[in-house]
Amino acid sequence: MKLNGFLIALDGPPPGDASADYAAPGVTMTLRLLGEDADWRGDADLIFALAEGPTAGYRGFWRCDG
Repeated sequence: MKLNGFLIALDGPPPGDASADYAAPGVTMTLRLLGEDADWRGDADLIFALAEGPTAGYRGFWRCDG
């Protein structure tokens, strides 16, 4: 991930077709695939949390099979 202009390596599983958690000291990112709850607005949530800061979430598409 890139935070304030710095690249931060996250530990976690390789990208695939399942929900996953990624982390580095002080930060976590969670990819949550929506499955049956997916709609035209997106099929996945990405939740970003700093240990001593904000948590933000984004909804979008995990993959474009167009």
